[in-house]
Amino acid sequence: GGINYKANPELLLYLQGALDELSYSKILSNWWGNKYALQTGLQAQLPWLYQSGGKSPELNLELTAVRPWTYAHYMNHTMYSHDRRPLGYSKGSNLVDFSLGMKLPVSSRISLQSSASFTRQGSFGSNWQENYTEAFPGQQQYDGTAEWFQGDKTDTIKLQNVLVLDFMAHHRFRLGLLSEHNEDWTHDLNAGWQFNF
Repeated sequence: GGINYKANPELLLYLQGALDELSYSKILSNWWGNKYALQTGLQAQLPWLYQSGGKSPELNLELTAVRPWTYAHYMNHTMYSHDRRPLGYSKGSNLVDFSLGMKLPVSSRISLQSSASFTRQGSFGSNWQENYTEAFPGQQQYDGTAEWFQGDKTDTIKLQNVLVLDFMAHHRFRLGLLSEHNEDWTHDLNAGWQFNF
């Protein structure tokens, strides 16, 4: 479920969550079956900063927290997936993620979309394809625990910049650079042609 609140025409605040397999008697504990995800953020138009081509800059801030094992289940057909693709948060579970995004109009036909994110994630129970009966056999399903960031902990920084060229009615050209840091920096340059109908 979720809720949003438009504080004024330029500011939208939102909160959403997902719950699965909670036990009321263990709700404030680290029992592995307390599976939930929370996401909150804001989206702000910044017309006072500047305007270009009738458009103003847009800022997005978002915080996401997902408990271990949130999208996993012991039966393949009840996992948070469709056609072998995850339906939950795109970065998985057992994480906290902070993201910042900006859309900056350069002209009426050109814009720059930039984003930065920091993700701290543990490996234990972070993949929707894992079967929790293997990690919690027998009685452990009733009293096993899962700590935040349990397992191998990784800190990931992602920086992305995309130049959007919107010269035609139904087509856009995109040129982007994605940089990611785990232990070392990696960089990917990409280009695309987008159809809008």
